[in-house]
Amino acid sequence: MRVHIAAPTITDTTTLTSVLTELETDYTTGDWGDLPEQSVDMDAAVVVLPAADTPDIENLLVEAGIAVGQGIPVLIVTERDVPDALLRSTQVVRLEAAALRAEALKFHLSLFLQRIGKGVRTDEEAARLPLLTSTDLRNFHERLEEVRAQGRNRWQSYEDLVHSIFTSAGADIVAPRDRTDRGFDFAVALPRLTQNFGPLVVEVKTSSSPRILRESARKLAGIVMREHLGLGLLLFDQTERSTSVSVPTVPMVITMSFDELLSKLEREPLERALIRARNEAVHRL
Repeated sequence: MRVHIAAPTITDTTTLTSVLTELETDYTTGDWGDLPEQSVDMDAAVVVLPAADTPDIENLLVEAGIAVGQGIPVLIVTERDVPDALLRSTQVVRLEAAALRAEALKFHLSLFLQRIGKGVRTDEEAARLPLLTSTDLRNFHERLEEVRAQGRNRWQSYEDLVHSIFTSAGADIVAPRDRTDRGFDFAVALPRLTQNFGPLVVEVKTSSSPRILRESARKLAGIVMREHLGLGLLLFDQTERSTSVSVPTVPMVITMSFDELLSKLEREPLERALIRARNEAVHRL
């Protein structure tokens, strides 16, 4: 896979190129217009847009538009607003271009490249994603009960179950190597969700203690803001309590039980379910 990097001349892209090398991805740099004979061989483009109004900005936007016009997937790393025409056709990451941090870039790029490897879906294709089958849902319900029966030290089994559910629902998932330090278990990309809100970070909890869930939701919200991400999803198991667990709404975080997630997936695709849950959470604030 080969990626073209378009960035202002004053921007240090050393971290970006190092991450691409670590991900075993070839890259080129320079003006897109200087590479007409090579552009057809590009698999993707990464465009860096800093907050400052540098003379390069207009050219970078043109380069991004050229890439989109050629059907090449584009990831925009930006501190500024992106024109609507590009916003609808690219994946946008809100990240400080002046300080591109390796770990943050790594999972954003991993998700982006993973999506390209599967083939980029249009909005129309994403909207037609099928529901999980009744067999899938039955298997997931059965696995959930099996995990519950394991007793203590079942956190890995919960995470494996969530990974399977999201993958079956069409999500691309990356687990950070430093998950303890980062404070979440998975970074998730879904076509329309990523385009509208950015990547989703997921934290899985075996506890249903309202106090622990409240603290976890607040920590996850802090991570979303610090990492310039889209949304946080906090998943937990409801069965430890006979009454419904109520967790105060925290901005930028969706909180739901495993049973609630599976119930939603019986009615609609994962992307639509998460967008609806996000909108409902906003209205409760």
